[in-house]
Amino acid sequence: MNLSGLLLKEGVVLEQDLIRQLHLEIMSYIDPGLKHTLKKLGVRVECCIEANQAIQVRLKCPYTVHDLDQWSAELKGALNASIPNLTGPIHLEIELQSVARQTVQAPKHPRIANMIAVLSGKGGVGKSTVTTNLAVVLQRQGWRVGILDADVHGPSQLLMLGAQVDSSSEAVMEAHGLQLASMGAYLDPGQPAAWRGPMASKALQSLFQQTQWNELDYVLVDCPPGTSDIILSLASGLPVVAGLLVTTPQLAAVIDAERAGQLMKQLSMPILGVVENMSATHCAKCGTRQVMLGAGGGEALADHLGLECWAQLPLDPRVTSGGDQGMPVGLQDSMYDALGHHLTQRIALLKKYNPLSSVTAES
Repeated sequence: MNLSGLLLKEGVVLEQDLIRQLHLEIMSYIDPGLKHTLKKLGVRVECCIEANQAIQVRLKCPYTVHDLDQWSAELKGALNASIPNLTGPIHLEIELQSVARQTVQAPKHPRIANMIAVLSGKGGVGKSTVTTNLAVVLQRQGWRVGILDADVHGPSQLLMLGAQVDSSSEAVMEAHGLQLASMGAYLDPGQPAAWRGPMASKALQSLFQQTQWNELDYVLVDCPPGTSDIILSLASGLPVVAGLLVTTPQLAAVIDAERAGQLMKQLSMPILGVVENMSATHCAKCGTRQVMLGAGGGEALADHLGLECWAQLPLDPRVTSGGDQGMPVGLQDSMYDALGHHLTQRIALLKKYNPLSSVTAES
């Protein structure tokens, strides 16, 4: 877009026209990573010219920018090149602001913008670990985040986050800047939740509805393994907008993760991507990469479902010790950072939708 022909009057750019041209240029700017215009990505723009002629540009961005400094420099460079008659330097501020979307079936929660179900199909693949570390990464990136521990028969988020339990209060628990609701707060250590499917589903819905959630951009739902009652209840009773699949490279895990993915498609629920966990380990002495559970399972699953494999996470003893001590490794380590970028970017590109079909459990 050639914007050099700005209206001039006695050598001074008319402020109203300049602001309009700035807005148009910014909206047409193509994000170099996502290959879409900022307008399509839902970025909101506010421009003003200060008394000293400096130009203040505030962007409300619905996704995490991977390299904020480089991204800002490239945008300002594009503006300076397209608008040679700027009145002064550009000061760019970027504020994270999530986009709230329609849900599949359940009414949207008034204080939660997006609920994301983290599923695996098979137990033991590290789904809860991925949920925990993805949540702390999103929080570090500036988002307001919560976790709903939906595995009512095997809740583990209390341990992994080191949360302090107060079962007498409906106030949401907090740990590491995250909000947390877990059935584990209402069970004694080692006590089983010996409930059939319908009772477990009702308990989960009650837990979610009675928790006094604060304003949140994302709630990650740590789902139980399988594709039974609780998973179906997530679509019909909770405002889940999309799912994320976790698997190991092992064929058995990939097959069950595909079942979970196919269920999401039947529920008309978008699947954001695939995360391959426990891909390999590295020898502490020589650094040699050792494959323990096969190779390529996550990428094969993603290709089959028409998705992208976001990451191949290592089998790292720091992850285990961090979870056991209530200090997720994602608080300081960068190995999960890419997941936060991928998730917010995919949500930004997600269209609003309504359910086209639904499934019910066979009697």
